[in-house]
Amino acid sequence: AFALDDDSFQVAVIPHTANVTTLGARRTGDKVNIELDVLAKHVERLVTSRGTVAKRGGRGWLGRLFGGRHT
Repeated sequence: AFALDDDSFQVAVIPHTANVTTLGARRTGDKVNIELDVLAKHVERLVTSRGTVAKRGGRGWLGRLFGGRHT
């Protein structure tokens, strides 16, 4: 599950991840560091491998998301 607001977002953490990371101990309002660039690269690689990424202007969605600042 995922929800997005103007200044926050919500995600559902699977039980295995909650058990093997510190995420299971986190509560609403806790600050966490999320490496979105790393996560986005993995998602893009997965989606691209399935042939479903539409390229625009020579860049994929990751480039559009980060304005070409990712490496």
